[in-house]
Amino acid sequence: MADAKDKEDAPDIQVVQKNRKAFFNYEITDRFEAGLVLQGTEVKSIREGQCSIGEAYAKVEKGEAWIINMDISPYGAGSYMNHEPKRPRKLLLRKGEIEKLFGKTRVKGLTVIPLTLYFKRGFAKLSIGVAKGKKLWDKRADQKKKSSDRDIRRAMSRRDKAPCARRVRKEIPASFAISSRGGELGSTGFRRSWWRSEVVRRPR
Repeated sequence: MADAKDKEDAPDIQVVQKNRKAFFNYEITDRFEAGLVLQGTEVKSIREGQCSIGEAYAKVEKGEAWIINMDISPYGAGSYMNHEPKRPRKLLLRKGEIEKLFGKTRVKGLTVIPLTLYFKRGFAKLSIGVAKGKKLWDKRADQKKKSSDRDIRRAMSRRDKAPCARRVRKEIPASFAISSRGGELGSTGFRRSWWRSEVVRRPR
């Protein structure tokens, strides 16, 4: 879905886990929001954050979409009714979305990976993305951009926290010229500048 990312930011969303490595290692070309077919103990473990989507991937098989290798730890109070941690789990998608995913996965170099696991109105949802592996120079460029953005944010934060510098006014006789820009002649006949400037005597 084109608006899957916007749905993740909605006020009724409770994010459980984000696959941060996905955005570093892959370029995400398409996003989909999928429901999950889960057992009761799996839902409880996910609510406690006892899960991992970092090594998981999705595939389409016999007209159905599945999430593979998604690790959900056994529920502490589940007893013999507990689930298998890495069992394949069915994804709930529209028929058209499944067909689109199937077509994408047949393209060389593309894969489908989980991006975000979250609850929406009490139901577990998984945001999945069609991903293309980044080249080494793409990763370096991303790192450089993130580092630059981080430096800019730090500089702006320091500037906002620093006390405002007091501007210094100087009244200089009109017989002197101000070498910097911004000076103006006041009504009293004195040359005024908002900043300290180099002052040179005006030739008579």
